[in-house]
Amino acid sequence: MGRRMTRVLVIHPGAVGDTLLALPVLAGLKKSYAPASLELIGHPVLVELLPGRSVVDRMTSIDAPDWLALLGDSEAIPSAVKARYEAYDLAIGWVGDQENRLKGALRELGIRQVVVQSPRLREPGTRHATERFRDTLGELDRAVPPVAAPLVPTEHDLATGLAWLRQAGLEADRVPVVAVHPGSGGLFKCWPVEQVATLVGELHRDEVAVVLIEGPADGPRVAALARQVTPLRVPRLANASLATVLGVLAHCRTFLGNDSGLTHLAASLGMPTICLYGPTDPAVWAPPGAHVTVLQGSSACRCATDEEKRRCATRLCLAIPTSRVREAMRRAIFDPV
Repeated sequence: MGRRMTRVLVIHPGAVGDTLLALPVLAGLKKSYAPASLELIGHPVLVELLPGRSVVDRMTSIDAPDWLALLGDSEAIPSAVKARYEAYDLAIGWVGDQENRLKGALRELGIRQVVVQSPRLREPGTRHATERFRDTLGELDRAVPPVAAPLVPTEHDLATGLAWLRQAGLEADRVPVVAVHPGSGGLFKCWPVEQVATLVGELHRDEVAVVLIEGPADGPRVAALARQVTPLRVPRLANASLATVLGVLAHCRTFLGNDSGLTHLAASLGMPTICLYGPTDPAVWAPPGAHVTVLQGSSACRCATDEEKRRCATRLCLAIPTSRVREAMRRAIFDPV
């Protein structure tokens, strides 16, 4: 074993879902280098979520000035920034760094061990994203096995979620509540809104309450869905913080979503999660775990690029019968494993 470390830094500028898929590897780092603290530089919306609810002890936005200063002239880096980075024993950068600019800057600051390597998440292949993160760590002085790393909501999260549901007229202890997120960062990844509306109506007939989760890019799509399910009472949790979403999800029986960051958030909570996959490969991108059910269309996606996926008129890869999704939802709600 190498010399004892006290602070480990990981730099990952990826999206919310990518970062959540890396949590088992971050947990492995935390275990292998215990009792070192684990600090993350990453997506801004996760800064207020991960510390206190995950293995991440401290987090800084990838947009923060002190991080951006590292990419400039080393002579111009403020002394306070230098002092911060000099305190790390190990720095891992999950970024492309062909000119070794970041690696060189971190080494110049005196960090004892530096690993900078892209996990190559967008390259072809069927190796899961979590394993791609772990593959970058081969030059470390010890093994880093993946470790289960669920998100744990705080008492405040739970109270906030319960209060929101009650304000929406839902009593989760009296009627089963499910969360449905009909959107995604890419519309080409979304199950047809007409089928979502049909499913919501069928769930209401089963006396299951539905909460629609609306992310920043989902407004028009959720509005179209809301019009189709009128006059049913379907509350919308719109543009809430991830901590609030986590608190609401903690009181729901199951979650239904496309390939999106919110789907990964639900799965990271450990709740029954039904994922609808089409143009993205679940072998690479699906959340891991026995609590996750992946449903796919009748045909594998044959589009070679994202642009082709956006223009695709048939989307057979997302041709998932509503009845199939309904049965998966019913099993998760009424007969969970």
